[in-house]
Amino acid sequence: MINQPHWRKYGKSKNPIVDVYSTIQPLLKWMRIDERLPWNSISDETRVLTCKRGYDSVQQFIQYETHSLLRGYSRCVAQDQPYHIEIWIEKQALLNITEPVAREYCRRVLCCKGYNSITFQAAFYERTMEALNQGLKPVVLYFGDWDPSGVNMIYAAMQTLSAEFGLFNVEYHRCGIKPEHFHMLEADPVTLKETDSRSKQFIQQHGSTCYELDAFYPVQLQKLLRESIERFTDMNAIACNVQTENQDRLFLSELRSDVHGFITDRLSNGIQ
Repeated sequence: MINQPHWRKYGKSKNPIVDVYSTIQPLLKWMRIDERLPWNSISDETRVLTCKRGYDSVQQFIQYETHSLLRGYSRCVAQDQPYHIEIWIEKQALLNITEPVAREYCRRVLCCKGYNSITFQAAFYERTMEALNQGLKPVVLYFGDWDPSGVNMIYAAMQTLSAEFGLFNVEYHRCGIKPEHFHMLEADPVTLKETDSRSKQFIQQHGSTCYELDAFYPVQLQKLLRESIERFTDMNAIACNVQTENQDRLFLSELRSDVHGFITDRLSNGIQ
């Protein structure tokens, strides 16, 4: 039972607040204070704390370095795959939801908010050419809003890459949102922006119903992303690489133990 005054205040107001942000902000604040939400679940990127320089002693430095020695290893499980996959997502706010899933398959997620710049296109061209030189088939899995601009963005990128860079050997797949997903969404459609120059053509082809990518529940979006990736993934090759990774971790653990033993013996004789 939530009985603190601040929960009653924001949960049982006689005059509901229309502004969503003014409601969510205090709710998230008190959820974190009351330990119902981890503090690190929300980051403040506008206030940066720099690191101080120096250690109290050389022993402290050695202890710090040896603690992280040979830790953090992971094997790229995307090797031995036929496709070079990139996930393009229109909303930066959804990176924290999509990136963990992509990481399971060693795939990159790119935030492509709005229409892509020529710098973005050139960087993608370089990555694609490298993949082609390795004998891989490039694939883009696109997730964006279902509205006039959101539907057009991927096609605009395809046109630029083919017309200006001569890049034709790429498969582009719009994975979401699509009309077939509408029945899954409990959010209300958003208002179509009639000022968008692409609205008339969009209405003629698709009607006036629009949704933002955020309309997916996080678990729905993650499930859709996972299914989309696995369409172009050899899961047997993934399993083999995971097995090799486990063997590598065991070797590193033994090596780390040997190094720690050497350092401990060296320190016991004093620092010269």
